[in-house]
Amino acid sequence: ENYWLAKKKRFDALKPEGRAIVYRDDIAWAAMVAGTPARVTTYGFHEDAHVRVELVRNALGGLRLRFEDWQGERHERTFKLAGRFNALNLAAAYATCLSLELADPDTLLDALAAVPPVPGRFETITSAEGIVAVVDYAHTPDALENVLATTRAMLDTPTSEQGEQTDARLTVVFGCGGDRDRTKRPAMGAIAE
Repeated sequence: ENYWLAKKKRFDALKPEGRAIVYRDDIAWAAMVAGTPARVTTYGFHEDAHVRVELVRNALGGLRLRFEDWQGERHERTFKLAGRFNALNLAAAYATCLSLELADPDTLLDALAAVPPVPGRFETITSAEGIVAVVDYAHTPDALENVLATTRAMLDTPTSEQGEQTDARLTVVFGCGGDRDRTKRPAMGAIAE
């Protein structure tokens, strides 16, 4: 509750010419921006979001997303980033840029499509043989579980228009450097197993 209240203070402190960009799928979104004098723009998968994102393809090689904005304009692009969480990150960035009227939708989406993955954050590397490695500095049990669940979901998704499944398998290598928190190692080992 204290965390929520601290975040709400940020929205409450915005000026009338400010912008409040909020994740529409969050159950607390309306309460978070209630009372803010700023212009509110929502984003997310929810059908009532001002900037709605739809996953067309979520693959290790990148995302294919469809966006619809509050004016009913639809745009579709392929992005270098992978994972549902990155679809939401891209939607947040797009909604922010639209709200600030930085450029037209095509220019904004072309720029976002060129954004490279952040090193060590669900970063994909493909060998000459077609083997894909995902590098992520997941340092907590929850983070490791999310990375593995995201990767597994991508492997279990049909890869062709005909709905063919891949014969891919998931191999996990993880480590816990240093001696900072030994208690999470058994939990992370169980998650990897």
